[in-house]
Order: sequence, then C-alpha cells, then structure tokens
Amino acid sequence: MNKRLNQLESQHPESGKVDELKSSALSLSREIDDIRCAEATAALRDLLRK
Repeated sequence: MNKRLNQLESQHPESGKVDELKSSALSLSREIDDIRCAEATAALRDLLRK
C-alpha cells in the first residue's frame, strides 16, 4: 500500500488526493488491527476458559 501511495505521489505531487488516500489507508489499517486484536483476544479468552 505504501509503495502504491508513493508512486501516486511521485506522479501527482501537487495533488491533495494523495494525502486523503494516506489518511484513509491509515484509518483502514487501524480498523484491521483492531479487528485482528479483538479476534485474538476472544480466542485467548476461550482458551483460558478451558
């Protein structure tokens, strides 16, 4: 994802859209991390209950 954003930025350095894309990508990455952590926490909780 970072590689592609860098390519877009080099092709269109004046575009504010690249900053918007970076912001969206970071937000999406955080959401994915939150989901993964929640799933791992739930799995660990289930293991500890046994």
